[in-house]
Amino acid sequence: MQVSTQSDEHGTVTGHNHGCRCLKCRAAMCEYDRQRRIRTKAGQADFIVSSELASAHLWELSRAGMGLRAVAELTGISRRNLYWIRSRKMRCRQSTEQRIMRVKTHERGETLKSGGAPMRAREAKHKVDEMVAGGWSKLAIGRAMGNANLWWYGRERIRVSTHLRFQSVYEQFKREQRKAA
Repeated sequence: MQVSTQSDEHGTVTGHNHGCRCLKCRAAMCEYDRQRRIRTKAGQADFIVSSELASAHLWELSRAGMGLRAVAELTGISRRNLYWIRSRKMRCRQSTEQRIMRVKTHERGETLKSGGAPMRAREAKHKVDEMVAGGWSKLAIGRAMGNANLWWYGRERIRVSTHLRFQSVYEQFKREQRKAA
Protein backbone atom coordinates (compact mmCIF):
# COMPACT_ATOMS: atom_id res chain seq x y z
CA MET A 1 0.00 0.00 0.00
CA GLN A 2 1.42 3.36 -0.97
CA VAL A 3 0.24 6.58 0.62
CA SER A 4 1.11 9.95 -0.85
CA THR A 5 2.89 12.27 1.58
CA GLN A 6 2.12 15.97 1.66
CA SER A 7 5.39 16.95 0.03
CA ASP A 8 5.48 13.85 -2.21
CA GLU A 9 9.12 13.26 -1.22
CA HIS A 10 10.04 9.62 -1.42
CA GLY A 11 13.17 8.12 0.02
CA THR A 12 12.74 9.87 3.38
CA VAL A 13 11.99 8.70 6.90
CA THR A 14 9.10 11.18 6.97
CA GLY A 15 7.59 9.53 3.90
CA HIS A 16 7.84 6.14 5.61
CA ASN A 17 6.30 7.54 8.82
CA HIS A 18 3.39 8.90 6.77
CA GLY A 19 2.68 5.42 5.50
CA CYS A 20 4.58 5.21 2.21
CA ARG A 21 6.14 1.78 1.71
CA CYS A 22 7.87 2.32 -1.62
CA LEU A 23 11.38 0.90 -2.02
CA LYS A 24 13.07 4.31 -1.47
CA CYS A 25 11.15 5.06 1.75
CA ARG A 26 11.79 1.55 3.16
CA ALA A 27 15.50 1.95 2.39
CA ALA A 28 15.58 5.34 4.13
CA MET A 29 13.91 3.88 7.21
CA CYS A 30 16.28 0.93 7.20
CA GLU A 31 19.31 3.28 7.09
CA TYR A 32 17.83 5.40 9.89
CA ASP A 33 17.35 2.31 12.09
CA ARG A 34 20.90 1.14 11.32
CA GLN A 35 22.37 4.52 12.33
CA ARG A 36 20.26 4.57 15.49
CA ARG A 37 21.55 1.11 16.51
CA ILE A 38 25.14 2.26 15.91
CA ARG A 39 24.61 5.35 18.10
CA THR A 40 23.00 3.24 20.82
CA LYS A 41 25.93 0.79 20.87
CA ALA A 42 28.36 3.71 21.06
CA GLY A 43 26.47 5.14 24.04
CA GLN A 44 25.29 8.17 22.07
CA ALA A 45 21.59 7.36 22.12
CA ASP A 46 19.21 10.20 22.90
CA PHE A 47 16.39 8.32 24.61
CA ILE A 48 13.11 9.85 25.71
CA VAL A 49 13.07 10.14 29.49
CA SER A 50 10.70 11.28 32.21
CA SER A 51 10.65 15.03 32.76
CA GLU A 52 10.75 14.77 36.58
CA LEU A 53 14.38 15.93 37.01
CA ALA A 54 14.06 18.71 34.46
CA SER A 55 10.75 19.81 35.99
CA ALA A 56 12.22 19.97 39.49
CA HIS A 57 15.17 21.99 38.18
CA LEU A 58 12.88 24.40 36.30
CA TRP A 59 10.88 24.98 39.48
CA GLU A 60 14.11 25.58 41.41
CA LEU A 61 15.22 28.12 38.80
CA SER A 62 11.79 29.75 38.99
CA ARG A 63 12.03 30.10 42.79
CA ALA A 64 15.45 31.72 42.29
CA GLY A 65 13.82 34.31 40.01
CA MET A 66 14.69 32.90 36.59
CA GLY A 67 11.63 32.59 34.40
CA LEU A 68 10.98 30.34 31.42
CA ARG A 69 11.92 33.12 28.99
CA ALA A 70 15.43 33.37 30.46
CA VAL A 71 15.84 29.58 30.46
CA ALA A 72 14.61 29.44 26.86
CA GLU A 73 17.21 32.02 25.82
CA LEU A 74 20.01 30.11 27.55
CA THR A 75 19.04 26.64 26.32
CA GLY A 76 17.50 27.26 22.91
CA ILE A 77 14.39 25.31 23.94
CA SER A 78 11.03 26.95 23.24
CA ARG A 79 9.11 28.43 26.18
CA ARG A 80 6.14 26.30 25.22
CA ASN A 81 8.14 23.07 25.54
CA LEU A 82 9.71 24.26 28.79
CA TYR A 83 6.22 24.94 30.14
CA TRP A 84 5.07 21.41 29.26
CA ILE A 85 8.22 19.87 30.72
CA ARG A 86 7.87 21.91 33.92
CA SER A 87 4.26 20.83 34.33
CA ARG A 88 5.31 17.18 33.68
CA LYS A 89 2.76 16.84 30.89
CA MET A 90 5.49 16.03 28.40
CA ARG A 91 8.48 13.71 28.41
CA CYS A 92 11.73 14.92 26.89
CA ARG A 93 14.92 13.65 25.30
CA GLN A 94 18.05 13.15 27.39
CA SER A 95 19.83 15.92 25.51
CA THR A 96 17.00 18.35 26.34
CA GLU A 97 17.11 17.33 29.99
CA GLN A 98 20.89 17.86 30.04
CA ARG A 99 20.58 21.33 28.51
CA ILE A 100 18.04 22.30 31.18
CA MET A 101 20.14 20.85 33.99
CA ARG A 102 23.21 22.86 32.84
CA VAL A 103 21.41 26.16 33.55
CA LYS A 104 22.57 27.50 36.89
CA THR A 105 21.16 30.33 38.97
CA HIS A 106 24.65 31.73 39.52
CA GLU A 107 27.13 32.32 36.75
CA ARG A 108 30.23 34.49 37.12
CA GLY A 109 29.03 35.36 40.62
CA GLU A 110 25.91 37.11 39.34
CA THR A 111 22.37 35.89 39.63
CA LEU A 112 20.82 35.26 36.23
CA LYS A 113 17.31 36.64 36.61
CA SER A 114 14.79 37.86 34.12
CA GLY A 115 14.47 41.64 33.74
CA GLY A 116 11.11 41.78 35.49
CA ALA A 117 12.27 39.91 38.59
CA PRO A 118 12.41 41.97 41.80
CA MET A 119 15.59 42.47 43.78
CA ARG A 120 16.71 44.50 46.80
CA ALA A 121 17.56 48.12 46.08
CA ARG A 122 20.00 48.51 48.99
CA GLU A 123 23.20 48.02 46.92
CA ALA A 124 22.01 50.46 44.25
CA LYS A 125 21.09 53.05 46.91
CA HIS A 126 24.60 52.89 48.39
CA LYS A 127 26.06 53.43 44.93
CA VAL A 128 23.71 56.39 44.35
CA ASP A 129 24.90 57.92 47.61
CA GLU A 130 28.51 57.42 46.46
CA MET A 131 27.71 59.13 43.14
CA VAL A 132 25.99 62.05 44.89
CA ALA A 133 29.06 62.44 47.11
CA GLY A 134 31.16 62.39 43.92
CA GLY A 135 29.28 65.36 42.43
CA TRP A 136 26.36 63.81 40.51
CA SER A 137 22.81 64.88 41.31
CA LYS A 138 19.99 62.37 41.60
CA LEU A 139 18.29 64.11 38.70
CA ALA A 140 21.40 63.64 36.52
CA ILE A 141 21.59 59.95 37.49
CA GLY A 142 17.93 59.44 36.61
CA ARG A 143 18.33 61.21 33.26
CA ALA A 144 21.45 59.16 32.45
CA MET A 145 19.31 56.07 33.05
CA GLY A 146 16.70 57.38 30.61
CA ASN A 147 14.20 58.49 33.26
CA ALA A 148 12.97 61.95 34.23
CA ASN A 149 14.25 61.42 37.77
CA LEU A 150 15.42 58.76 40.22
CA TRP A 151 11.89 57.51 40.98
CA TRP A 152 13.02 54.19 42.50
CA TYR A 153 15.42 55.61 45.09
CA GLY A 154 12.94 55.48 47.98
CA ARG A 155 11.80 51.93 47.25
CA GLU A 156 12.92 48.79 49.00
CA ARG A 157 12.83 46.62 45.87
CA ILE A 158 13.54 47.34 42.22
CA ARG A 159 13.43 45.32 39.03
CA VAL A 160 16.54 43.65 37.68
CA SER A 161 16.20 45.63 34.44
CA THR A 162 16.27 48.90 36.43
CA HIS A 163 19.33 47.72 38.33
CA LEU A 164 21.13 46.82 35.10
CA ARG A 165 20.40 50.27 33.62
CA PHE A 166 21.67 51.90 36.81
CA GLN A 167 24.75 49.66 36.81
CA SER A 168 25.79 50.96 33.38
CA VAL A 169 25.48 54.57 34.63
CA TYR A 170 27.48 53.67 37.76
CA GLU A 171 30.25 52.14 35.62
CA GLN A 172 30.34 55.38 33.60
CA PHE A 173 30.72 57.30 36.89
CA LYS A 174 33.60 55.04 37.96
CA ARG A 175 35.37 55.51 34.60
CA GLU A 176 35.09 59.30 34.97
CA GLN A 177 36.51 59.09 38.50
CA ARG A 178 39.49 57.04 37.30
CA LYS A 179 40.20 59.55 34.52
CA ALA A 180 40.06 62.45 36.97
CA ALA A 181 42.47 60.72 39.39
